[in-house]
Amino acid sequence: MRAGRAMTHLERWKASLGRKSFDRLPRFYLGTGEFTESLKAYIGKDLDAILYDTFDIDYRFQGSGMEGKSWEPEYIGPAPRTFEDGTFENMWGSRQRLMYYRDGRGAYTETFGFPLAEAQTAAEVDRHPWPKPEWFDYTSVLPGIRAFPDYPFMVGYLAIGWFSWEVRGMENVLTDFALNPAVGEAIIRNIADFGYEYFTRLLEAVKDHIGKNVVAIHIADDWGMQEGLLASPNLTDEQRAVLAAQLDRERQILDGAGRALAASGVREAVLVAQDLTHYGTDLPGTPTLADLVRRLADDAPGLDWIRLMYLYPRDIDDALLDLMAGHPRVLKYLDIPVQHGDDRVLAAVNKGETFDTTREALDKLGGAGITRSVMILNGLGGTVYSRQHAENSARLANATQPEYLATLVVSFPLGEQRFRAGFPEWEPLSQHELFVETELFLSALELKRTVFRSDHASNWLVLKGTLGADKERLLAQMQQAIENPEKAHLRPAWARGL
Repeated sequence: MRAGRAMTHLERWKASLGRKSFDRLPRFYLGTGEFTESLKAYIGKDLDAILYDTFDIDYRFQGSGMEGKSWEPEYIGPAPRTFEDGTFENMWGSRQRLMYYRDGRGAYTETFGFPLAEAQTAAEVDRHPWPKPEWFDYTSVLPGIRAFPDYPFMVGYLAIGWFSWEVRGMENVLTDFALNPAVGEAIIRNIADFGYEYFTRLLEAVKDHIGKNVVAIHIADDWGMQEGLLASPNLTDEQRAVLAAQLDRERQILDGAGRALAASGVREAVLVAQDLTHYGTDLPGTPTLADLVRRLADDAPGLDWIRLMYLYPRDIDDALLDLMAGHPRVLKYLDIPVQHGDDRVLAAVNKGETFDTTREALDKLGGAGITRSVMILNGLGGTVYSRQHAENSARLANATQPEYLATLVVSFPLGEQRFRAGFPEWEPLSQHELFVETELFLSALELKRTVFRSDHASNWLVLKGTLGADKERLLAQMQQAIENPEKAHLRPAWARGL
Protein backbone atom coordinates (compact mmCIF):
# COMPACT_ATOMS: atom_id res chain seq x y z
CA MET A 1 0.00 0.00 0.00
CA ARG A 2 1.09 3.55 -0.59
CA ALA A 3 0.40 6.63 1.51
CA GLY A 4 -0.11 10.11 0.08
CA ARG A 5 -2.17 11.26 -2.91
CA ALA A 6 -5.14 9.13 -3.82
CA MET A 7 -4.49 7.37 -7.09
CA THR A 8 -6.82 7.51 -10.06
CA HIS A 9 -8.76 4.39 -10.95
CA LEU A 10 -6.49 3.69 -13.89
CA GLU A 11 -3.28 4.35 -11.93
CA ARG A 12 -4.42 2.02 -9.17
CA TRP A 13 -5.23 -0.81 -11.56
CA LYS A 14 -2.00 -0.48 -13.52
CA ALA A 15 0.03 -0.45 -10.30
CA SER A 16 -1.63 -3.65 -9.08
CA LEU A 17 -1.03 -5.39 -12.41
CA GLY A 18 2.58 -4.26 -12.41
CA ARG A 19 3.15 -5.43 -8.81
CA LYS A 20 3.86 -1.88 -7.68
CA SER A 21 2.65 0.00 -4.60
CA PHE A 22 -0.91 1.29 -4.61
CA ASP A 23 -3.06 3.24 -2.18
CA ARG A 24 -5.80 0.59 -1.78
CA LEU A 25 -6.99 -2.62 -3.37
CA PRO A 26 -8.71 -2.02 -6.71
CA ARG A 27 -12.46 -2.63 -6.72
CA PHE A 28 -14.80 -3.86 -9.37
CA TYR A 29 -18.47 -4.73 -9.42
CA LEU A 30 -20.15 -7.70 -11.06
CA GLY A 31 -23.78 -8.44 -10.34
CA THR A 32 -26.85 -9.80 -12.05
CA GLY A 33 -29.20 -7.30 -13.61
CA GLU A 34 -31.91 -7.89 -11.03
CA PHE A 35 -29.47 -7.49 -8.13
CA THR A 36 -28.14 -4.27 -9.63
CA GLU A 37 -31.67 -2.89 -10.04
CA SER A 38 -32.53 -3.87 -6.45
CA LEU A 39 -29.38 -2.15 -5.19
CA LYS A 40 -30.20 0.90 -7.23
CA ALA A 41 -33.72 1.09 -5.76
CA TYR A 42 -32.40 0.55 -2.21
CA ILE A 43 -29.80 3.31 -2.43
CA GLY A 44 -32.15 5.61 -4.26
CA LYS A 45 -29.58 6.83 -6.76
CA ASP A 46 -28.92 6.28 -10.41
CA LEU A 47 -26.72 3.43 -11.58
CA ASP A 48 -23.50 5.39 -11.99
CA ALA A 49 -23.79 6.89 -8.52
CA ILE A 50 -24.30 3.47 -6.95
CA LEU A 51 -21.43 1.72 -8.58
CA TYR A 52 -18.83 4.38 -9.06
CA ASP A 53 -19.50 7.26 -6.71
CA THR A 54 -21.01 5.48 -3.71
CA PHE A 55 -18.69 2.45 -3.78
CA ASP A 56 -15.73 4.06 -5.57
CA ILE A 57 -15.49 1.26 -8.15
CA ASP A 58 -12.33 1.25 -10.25
CA TYR A 59 -13.27 -1.02 -13.13
CA ARG A 60 -15.88 -0.31 -15.84
CA PHE A 61 -17.46 -2.86 -18.10
CA GLN A 62 -20.85 -3.85 -19.46
CA GLY A 63 -23.42 -4.71 -16.80
CA SER A 64 -21.89 -2.53 -14.12
CA GLY A 65 -22.75 1.03 -15.04
CA MET A 66 -21.58 1.27 -18.64
CA GLU A 67 -24.97 2.63 -19.75
CA GLY A 68 -25.01 0.47 -22.87
CA LYS A 69 -21.37 1.06 -23.77
CA SER A 70 -20.18 -2.50 -24.27
CA TRP A 71 -16.80 -4.04 -23.52
CA GLU A 72 -17.73 -6.86 -25.93
CA PRO A 73 -18.04 -6.34 -29.66
CA GLU A 74 -21.62 -6.02 -30.90
CA TYR A 75 -23.03 -9.16 -32.51
CA ILE A 76 -24.11 -8.43 -36.11
CA GLY A 77 -24.28 -12.01 -37.41
CA PRO A 78 -27.29 -14.08 -38.45
CA ALA A 79 -30.25 -13.83 -36.12
CA PRO A 80 -30.41 -16.93 -33.91
CA ARG A 81 -33.50 -19.11 -34.31
CA THR A 82 -36.46 -18.71 -31.96
CA PHE A 83 -39.19 -21.28 -31.32
CA GLU A 84 -42.92 -21.18 -30.62
CA ASP A 85 -42.42 -22.31 -27.02
CA GLY A 86 -40.32 -19.24 -26.28
CA THR A 87 -36.97 -21.03 -26.36
CA PHE A 88 -34.18 -19.86 -28.61
CA GLU A 89 -30.72 -20.66 -29.91
CA ASN A 90 -27.51 -18.77 -29.18
CA MET A 91 -24.75 -18.25 -31.72
CA TRP A 92 -23.23 -21.66 -30.84
CA GLY A 93 -26.43 -23.41 -31.91
CA SER A 94 -27.30 -24.33 -28.31
CA ARG A 95 -30.97 -24.24 -27.40
CA GLN A 96 -31.80 -22.13 -24.35
CA ARG A 97 -34.72 -20.95 -22.26
CA LEU A 98 -35.32 -18.31 -19.65
CA MET A 99 -35.73 -19.55 -16.08
CA TYR A 100 -37.54 -17.07 -13.82
CA TYR A 101 -36.95 -16.69 -10.11
CA ARG A 102 -39.87 -17.53 -7.88
CA ASP A 103 -40.47 -13.91 -6.93
CA GLY A 104 -40.63 -12.93 -10.60
CA ARG A 105 -37.96 -10.26 -10.18
CA GLY A 106 -35.40 -11.74 -12.52
CA ALA A 107 -34.41 -14.60 -14.79
CA TYR A 108 -31.38 -16.49 -15.97
CA THR A 109 -30.64 -18.41 -19.16
CA GLU A 110 -30.51 -22.22 -19.06
CA THR A 111 -29.05 -24.34 -21.85
CA PHE A 112 -30.94 -27.58 -22.44
CA GLY A 113 -30.18 -28.44 -26.07
CA PHE A 114 -26.58 -29.33 -26.96
CA PRO A 115 -26.03 -29.62 -30.73
CA LEU A 116 -22.92 -31.80 -30.45
CA ALA A 117 -24.12 -34.01 -27.61
CA GLU A 118 -24.24 -37.10 -29.86
CA ALA A 119 -21.06 -36.43 -31.89
CA GLN A 120 -18.75 -39.43 -32.10
CA THR A 121 -15.98 -38.17 -34.40
CA ALA A 122 -13.88 -35.06 -34.94
CA ALA A 123 -15.31 -34.80 -38.47
CA GLU A 124 -18.83 -34.39 -37.04
CA VAL A 125 -17.52 -31.60 -34.80
CA ASP A 126 -15.82 -29.84 -37.70
CA ARG A 127 -19.06 -29.90 -39.73
CA HIS A 128 -20.93 -28.01 -37.01
CA PRO A 129 -21.85 -24.41 -38.06
CA TRP A 130 -19.39 -22.64 -35.77
CA PRO A 131 -19.63 -18.85 -35.23
CA LYS A 132 -17.52 -16.72 -37.55
CA PRO A 133 -15.30 -13.81 -36.43
CA GLU A 134 -16.95 -11.49 -38.99
CA TRP A 135 -20.22 -11.76 -37.07
CA PHE A 136 -19.04 -8.95 -34.76
CA ASP A 137 -18.53 -5.19 -35.00
CA TYR A 138 -15.24 -4.74 -33.17
CA THR A 139 -15.35 -0.94 -33.33
CA SER A 140 -18.49 -0.94 -31.14
CA VAL A 141 -16.35 -1.08 -27.98
CA LEU A 142 -14.67 2.25 -28.75
CA PRO A 143 -17.41 4.66 -27.51
CA GLY A 144 -17.23 3.24 -24.00
CA ILE A 145 -13.44 3.21 -23.90
CA ARG A 146 -13.29 6.80 -25.10
CA ALA A 147 -16.00 7.98 -22.69
CA PHE A 148 -14.04 6.93 -19.60
CA PRO A 149 -10.33 7.58 -20.28
CA ASP A 150 -9.45 7.45 -16.55
CA TYR A 151 -10.89 3.98 -15.99
CA PRO A 152 -9.28 0.62 -16.85
CA PHE A 153 -11.03 -1.60 -19.39
CA MET A 154 -11.05 -5.34 -20.03
CA VAL A 155 -12.34 -6.12 -23.52
CA GLY A 156 -13.81 -9.17 -25.22
CA TYR A 157 -14.82 -12.49 -23.75
CA LEU A 158 -13.89 -16.11 -24.44
CA ALA A 159 -14.46 -19.19 -22.27
CA ILE A 160 -13.29 -22.32 -24.06
CA GLY A 161 -14.57 -24.70 -21.39
CA TRP A 162 -17.89 -22.92 -20.93
CA PHE A 163 -18.54 -22.74 -24.66
CA SER A 164 -17.59 -26.43 -24.95
CA TRP A 165 -20.29 -27.20 -22.41
CA GLU A 166 -22.72 -25.08 -24.44
CA VAL A 167 -22.36 -27.29 -27.52
CA ARG A 168 -21.54 -30.66 -25.95
CA GLY A 169 -22.93 -30.66 -22.39
CA MET A 170 -20.76 -30.60 -19.26
CA GLU A 171 -20.91 -34.34 -18.57
CA ASN A 172 -19.89 -35.19 -22.12
CA VAL A 173 -17.04 -32.66 -22.11
CA LEU A 174 -15.60 -34.14 -18.90
CA THR A 175 -16.01 -37.76 -19.96
CA ASP A 176 -14.47 -36.99 -23.37
CA PHE A 177 -11.11 -36.74 -21.58
CA ALA A 178 -11.30 -40.49 -21.04
CA LEU A 179 -13.81 -41.85 -23.55
CA ASN A 180 -13.47 -39.76 -26.70
CA PRO A 181 -10.53 -37.34 -26.58
CA ALA A 182 -10.65 -36.76 -30.35
CA VAL A 183 -14.10 -35.19 -30.06
CA GLY A 184 -13.09 -33.11 -27.04
CA GLU A 185 -9.97 -31.87 -28.76
CA ALA A 186 -11.89 -30.99 -31.94
CA ILE A 187 -14.39 -28.89 -29.97
CA ILE A 188 -11.62 -27.05 -28.13
CA ARG A 189 -9.73 -26.51 -31.40
CA ASN A 190 -12.72 -24.96 -33.16
CA ILE A 191 -13.53 -22.65 -30.27
CA ALA A 192 -9.89 -21.65 -29.85
CA ASP A 193 -9.50 -20.96 -33.59
CA PHE A 194 -12.55 -18.71 -33.46
CA GLY A 195 -11.24 -17.00 -30.32
CA TYR A 196 -7.83 -16.33 -31.83
CA GLU A 197 -9.28 -14.50 -34.82
CA TYR A 198 -11.89 -12.77 -32.64
CA PHE A 199 -9.26 -11.26 -30.34
CA THR A 200 -6.92 -10.45 -33.23
CA ARG A 201 -9.61 -8.28 -34.82
CA LEU A 202 -10.70 -6.79 -31.49
CA LEU A 203 -7.19 -5.75 -30.47
CA GLU A 204 -6.65 -4.21 -33.88
CA ALA A 205 -9.77 -2.10 -33.33
CA VAL A 206 -8.60 -0.83 -29.90
CA LYS A 207 -4.87 -0.64 -30.65
CA ASP A 208 -4.71 3.08 -29.90
CA HIS A 209 -5.89 2.43 -26.33
CA ILE A 210 -3.82 -0.64 -25.46
CA GLY A 211 -1.56 0.16 -22.54
CA LYS A 212 -3.50 3.34 -21.90
CA ASN A 213 -6.91 2.38 -20.53
CA VAL A 214 -7.32 -1.01 -22.22
CA VAL A 215 -5.38 -3.16 -19.76
CA ALA A 216 -6.69 -6.71 -20.27
CA ILE A 217 -8.66 -9.13 -22.41
CA HIS A 218 -11.17 -11.48 -20.81
CA ILE A 219 -10.50 -15.20 -21.19
CA ALA A 220 -11.89 -17.19 -18.29
CA ASP A 221 -13.25 -20.59 -17.33
CA ASP A 222 -14.53 -22.24 -14.19
CA TRP A 223 -13.09 -25.76 -13.89
CA GLY A 224 -13.19 -25.84 -10.12
CA MET A 225 -15.44 -27.14 -7.39
CA GLN A 226 -15.39 -26.28 -3.70
CA GLU A 227 -12.66 -28.82 -2.92
CA GLY A 228 -10.84 -29.41 -6.18
CA LEU A 229 -10.96 -29.51 -9.95
CA LEU A 230 -13.78 -30.98 -12.01
CA ALA A 231 -11.25 -33.26 -13.69
CA SER A 232 -7.76 -34.31 -12.69
CA PRO A 233 -4.98 -32.67 -14.71
CA ASN A 234 -2.74 -35.69 -14.09
CA LEU A 235 -4.65 -38.65 -15.48
CA THR A 236 -2.33 -41.46 -16.50
CA ASP A 237 -3.18 -43.78 -19.37
CA GLU A 238 -4.06 -46.45 -16.84
CA GLN A 239 -6.34 -44.11 -14.92
CA ARG A 240 -7.97 -42.99 -18.15
CA ALA A 241 -8.70 -46.62 -18.97
CA VAL A 242 -10.13 -47.24 -15.52
CA LEU A 243 -12.24 -44.10 -15.70
CA ALA A 244 -13.44 -45.00 -19.15
CA ALA A 245 -14.51 -48.46 -18.03
CA GLN A 246 -16.30 -47.11 -14.96
CA LEU A 247 -18.13 -44.42 -16.86
CA ASP A 248 -19.09 -46.89 -19.54
CA ARG A 249 -20.65 -49.18 -16.95
CA GLU A 250 -22.58 -46.30 -15.44
CA ARG A 251 -23.78 -45.18 -18.83
CA GLN A 252 -24.90 -48.70 -19.69
CA ILE A 253 -26.91 -48.91 -16.50
CA LEU A 254 -28.52 -45.55 -17.00
CA ASP A 255 -29.33 -46.32 -20.65
CA GLY A 256 -31.40 -49.32 -19.72
CA ALA A 257 -28.90 -52.15 -19.60
CA GLY A 258 -30.70 -53.44 -16.54
CA ARG A 259 -33.85 -54.09 -18.58
CA ALA A 260 -31.87 -55.83 -21.30
CA LEU A 261 -30.07 -58.06 -18.81
CA ALA A 262 -33.30 -58.98 -17.06
CA ALA A 263 -34.92 -59.82 -20.38
CA SER A 264 -32.03 -62.17 -21.21
CA GLY A 265 -32.49 -64.12 -17.97
CA VAL A 266 -30.11 -62.31 -15.59
CA ARG A 267 -31.54 -62.33 -12.08
CA GLU A 268 -28.97 -60.33 -10.08
CA ALA A 269 -27.29 -56.96 -10.76
CA VAL A 270 -24.21 -56.12 -8.70
CA LEU A 271 -23.00 -52.51 -8.48
CA VAL A 272 -19.29 -52.48 -7.65
CA ALA A 273 -16.86 -49.63 -6.97
CA GLN A 274 -14.08 -48.86 -4.55
CA ASP A 275 -16.59 -46.59 -2.81
CA LEU A 276 -20.08 -46.65 -4.30
CA THR A 277 -21.25 -43.72 -2.17
CA HIS A 278 -19.21 -41.35 -4.36
CA TYR A 279 -21.48 -42.08 -7.31
CA GLY A 280 -22.89 -38.90 -8.82
CA THR A 281 -20.65 -36.35 -7.08
CA ASP A 282 -19.06 -35.52 -10.45
CA LEU A 283 -22.26 -35.55 -12.51
CA PRO A 284 -24.63 -32.68 -13.34
CA GLY A 285 -27.23 -32.33 -10.61
CA THR A 286 -25.19 -34.63 -8.34
CA PRO A 287 -27.48 -37.67 -8.51
CA THR A 288 -27.10 -39.95 -5.50
CA LEU A 289 -26.48 -43.66 -5.25
CA ALA A 290 -30.04 -44.00 -3.96
CA ASP A 291 -31.28 -42.33 -7.18
CA LEU A 292 -29.29 -44.78 -9.32
CA VAL A 293 -30.42 -47.88 -7.40
CA ARG A 294 -34.06 -46.78 -7.39
CA ARG A 295 -33.97 -46.15 -11.13
CA LEU A 296 -32.40 -49.53 -11.85
CA ALA A 297 -34.83 -51.33 -9.54
CA ASP A 298 -37.87 -49.61 -11.05
CA ASP A 299 -36.76 -49.85 -14.69
CA ALA A 300 -35.73 -53.51 -14.57
CA PRO A 301 -38.53 -55.37 -12.74
CA GLY A 302 -37.23 -58.69 -14.11
CA LEU A 303 -34.27 -58.59 -11.73
CA ASP A 304 -34.74 -60.56 -8.53
CA TRP A 305 -32.38 -58.32 -6.62
CA ILE A 306 -29.76 -55.60 -6.82
CA ARG A 307 -26.64 -55.92 -4.71
CA LEU A 308 -24.27 -53.13 -3.62
CA MET A 309 -20.60 -53.77 -2.91
CA TYR A 310 -18.04 -51.63 -1.18
CA LEU A 311 -19.41 -48.58 0.56
CA TYR A 312 -17.45 -46.47 3.01
CA PRO A 313 -19.44 -46.28 6.25
CA ARG A 314 -19.46 -42.50 6.75
CA ASP A 315 -21.24 -41.69 3.47
CA ILE A 316 -24.15 -44.12 3.74
CA ASP A 317 -27.06 -41.70 4.00
CA ASP A 318 -30.64 -42.08 5.19
CA ALA A 319 -32.07 -42.09 1.65
CA LEU A 320 -30.05 -45.17 0.76
CA LEU A 321 -30.90 -46.88 4.05
CA ASP A 322 -34.60 -46.23 3.56
CA LEU A 323 -34.43 -47.61 0.01
CA MET A 324 -32.57 -50.74 1.07
CA ALA A 325 -34.89 -51.33 4.01
CA GLY A 326 -38.08 -50.81 2.02
CA HIS A 327 -37.53 -51.96 -1.57
CA PRO A 328 -38.21 -55.67 -2.03
CA ARG A 329 -35.59 -56.12 -4.78
CA VAL A 330 -32.69 -54.24 -3.21
CA LEU A 331 -30.64 -56.75 -1.24
CA LYS A 332 -30.41 -55.86 2.45
CA TYR A 333 -26.71 -56.61 2.52
CA LEU A 334 -23.57 -54.47 2.28
CA ASP A 335 -19.89 -55.29 1.85
CA ILE A 336 -18.11 -52.62 3.89
CA PRO A 337 -14.32 -52.10 3.60
CA VAL A 338 -13.78 -51.01 7.21
CA GLN A 339 -10.09 -52.03 6.90
CA HIS A 340 -9.01 -50.82 10.31
CA GLY A 341 -10.25 -49.88 13.76
CA ASP A 342 -7.31 -47.75 14.92
CA ASP A 343 -7.56 -43.98 14.60
CA ARG A 344 -3.82 -43.48 14.12
CA VAL A 345 -3.64 -45.87 11.20
CA LEU A 346 -6.91 -44.61 9.69
CA ALA A 347 -5.43 -41.10 9.64
CA ALA A 348 -2.13 -42.32 8.16
CA VAL A 349 -3.88 -44.02 5.22
CA ASN A 350 -6.22 -41.04 4.72
CA LYS A 351 -9.30 -43.19 5.12
CA GLY A 352 -11.52 -40.31 6.19
CA GLU A 353 -12.98 -42.44 8.96
CA THR A 354 -12.47 -42.82 12.69
CA PHE A 355 -13.31 -45.59 15.11
CA ASP A 356 -16.37 -43.63 16.24
CA THR A 357 -17.72 -42.74 12.78
CA THR A 358 -17.33 -46.33 11.65
CA ARG A 359 -19.05 -47.70 14.74
CA GLU A 360 -21.94 -45.25 14.37
CA ALA A 361 -22.44 -46.21 10.72
CA LEU A 362 -22.32 -49.95 11.41
CA ASP A 363 -24.79 -49.58 14.27
CA LYS A 364 -27.11 -47.55 12.03
CA LEU A 365 -26.99 -50.23 9.35
CA GLY A 366 -27.70 -52.96 11.86
CA GLY A 367 -30.60 -50.99 13.28
CA ALA A 368 -32.09 -50.70 9.79
CA GLY A 369 -31.99 -54.46 9.34
CA ILE A 370 -29.08 -54.42 6.85
CA THR A 371 -26.78 -57.43 6.93
CA ARG A 372 -23.21 -56.16 7.34
CA SER A 373 -20.13 -57.84 5.89
CA VAL A 374 -17.05 -56.15 7.39
CA MET A 375 -13.57 -56.48 5.90
CA ILE A 376 -10.34 -55.94 7.85
CA LEU A 377 -6.96 -55.52 6.12
CA ASN A 378 -4.32 -57.67 7.75
CA GLY A 379 -0.96 -55.84 7.71
CA LEU A 380 -2.34 -52.34 7.08
CA GLY A 381 -0.70 -50.98 10.22
CA GLY A 382 2.72 -52.30 9.26
CA THR A 383 5.26 -53.40 11.83
CA VAL A 384 4.92 -50.25 13.97
CA TYR A 385 1.17 -50.42 14.53
CA SER A 386 0.50 -54.13 14.13
CA ARG A 387 -0.62 -54.76 17.71
CA GLN A 388 -2.94 -51.76 17.98
CA HIS A 389 -4.32 -52.56 14.54
CA ALA A 390 -5.30 -56.04 15.74
CA GLU A 391 -6.63 -54.93 19.13
CA ASN A 392 -8.63 -51.89 17.97
CA SER A 393 -10.05 -53.66 14.93
CA ALA A 394 -11.26 -56.41 17.25
CA ARG A 395 -12.68 -53.77 19.60
CA LEU A 396 -14.68 -52.30 16.71
CA ALA A 397 -16.04 -55.72 15.73
CA ASN A 398 -17.00 -56.45 19.33
CA ALA A 399 -18.82 -53.14 19.62
CA THR A 400 -20.87 -53.62 16.43
CA GLN A 401 -21.29 -57.44 16.16
CA PRO A 402 -21.37 -57.65 12.34
CA GLU A 403 -23.10 -60.62 10.72
CA TYR A 404 -20.01 -61.37 8.58
CA LEU A 405 -16.34 -60.63 9.22
CA ALA A 406 -13.38 -61.24 6.92
CA THR A 407 -9.66 -60.53 6.81
CA LEU A 408 -7.39 -60.27 3.82
CA VAL A 409 -3.79 -59.17 3.38
CA VAL A 410 -3.12 -55.58 2.34
CA SER A 411 -1.96 -54.97 -1.24
CA PHE A 412 -1.32 -51.85 -3.31
CA PRO A 413 -3.13 -51.67 -6.65
CA LEU A 414 -1.92 -48.06 -7.09
CA GLY A 415 1.64 -48.83 -5.97
CA GLU A 416 3.41 -49.14 -2.64
CA GLN A 417 5.33 -45.89 -3.24
CA ARG A 418 2.11 -43.90 -3.35
CA PHE A 419 0.96 -45.53 -0.10
CA ARG A 420 4.26 -44.79 1.65
CA ALA A 421 4.05 -41.12 0.66
CA GLY A 422 1.28 -40.70 3.22
CA PHE A 423 2.52 -43.38 5.65
CA PRO A 424 6.34 -43.20 5.55
CA GLU A 425 6.91 -45.28 8.67
CA TRP A 426 5.02 -48.25 7.26
CA GLU A 427 6.98 -51.47 6.81
CA PRO A 428 5.43 -54.71 5.56
CA LEU A 429 4.82 -57.66 7.84
CA SER A 430 6.55 -60.96 7.17
CA GLN A 431 4.53 -64.13 6.85
CA HIS A 432 5.20 -64.94 10.51
CA GLU A 433 4.22 -61.42 11.61
CA LEU A 434 0.98 -61.60 9.63
CA PHE A 435 0.12 -64.82 11.49
CA VAL A 436 0.91 -63.24 14.88
CA GLU A 437 -1.28 -60.24 14.05
CA THR A 438 -4.18 -62.44 13.01
CA GLU A 439 -3.85 -64.47 16.23
CA LEU A 440 -3.97 -61.27 18.30
CA PHE A 441 -7.06 -60.18 16.39
CA LEU A 442 -8.84 -63.50 16.86
CA SER A 443 -7.91 -63.68 20.54
CA ALA A 444 -9.44 -60.25 21.19
CA LEU A 445 -12.72 -61.00 19.38
CA GLU A 446 -15.80 -61.49 21.55
CA LEU A 447 -18.45 -62.19 18.95
CA LYS A 448 -21.75 -63.95 19.52
CA ARG A 449 -22.90 -65.05 16.07
CA THR A 450 -20.64 -63.84 13.27
CA VAL A 451 -19.61 -65.81 10.20
CA PHE A 452 -15.83 -65.44 9.91
CA ARG A 453 -13.79 -65.94 6.77
CA SER A 454 -10.10 -65.51 6.04
CA ASP A 455 -10.09 -67.28 2.70
CA HIS A 456 -9.32 -64.48 0.27
CA ALA A 457 -6.65 -65.30 -2.32
CA SER A 458 -4.26 -62.93 -0.52
CA ASN A 459 -4.28 -65.01 2.69
CA TRP A 460 -1.59 -67.59 3.36
CA LEU A 461 -3.84 -69.60 5.68
CA VAL A 462 -7.50 -70.35 4.96
CA LEU A 463 -9.73 -69.91 8.01
CA LYS A 464 -13.48 -70.53 8.13
CA GLY A 465 -15.86 -70.66 11.03
CA THR A 466 -18.50 -68.99 13.17
CA LEU A 467 -17.53 -66.77 16.07
CA GLY A 468 -17.64 -67.30 18.89
CA ALA A 469 -18.47 -71.08 18.52
CA ASP A 470 -15.32 -71.86 16.51
CA LYS A 471 -12.92 -69.43 18.16
CA GLU A 472 -10.78 -72.05 19.87
CA ARG A 473 -10.42 -74.17 16.72
CA LEU A 474 -9.42 -71.13 14.62
CA LEU A 475 -6.88 -70.06 17.24
CA ALA A 476 -5.38 -73.57 17.23
CA GLN A 477 -4.97 -73.33 13.43
CA MET A 478 -3.23 -69.98 13.83
CA GLN A 479 -0.95 -71.30 16.53
CA GLN A 480 0.13 -74.20 14.33
CA ALA A 481 0.88 -71.78 11.47
CA ILE A 482 3.02 -69.68 13.80
CA GLU A 483 4.94 -72.56 15.36
CA ASN A 484 5.05 -75.07 12.51
CA PRO A 485 4.09 -73.38 9.20
CA GLU A 486 5.30 -76.26 7.03
CA LYS A 487 2.49 -78.44 8.45
CA ALA A 488 -0.22 -75.80 8.41
CA HIS A 489 -1.43 -76.38 4.81
CA LEU A 490 -0.54 -72.87 3.69
CA ARG A 491 -1.44 -71.54 0.26
CA PRO A 492 1.60 -71.61 -2.06
CA ALA A 493 3.13 -68.21 -2.81
CA TRP A 494 2.40 -68.57 -6.54
CA ALA A 495 -1.31 -69.06 -5.81
CA ARG A 496 -1.77 -65.92 -3.74
CA GLY A 497 -3.77 -63.27 -5.53
CA LEU A 498 -1.90 -60.08 -4.68
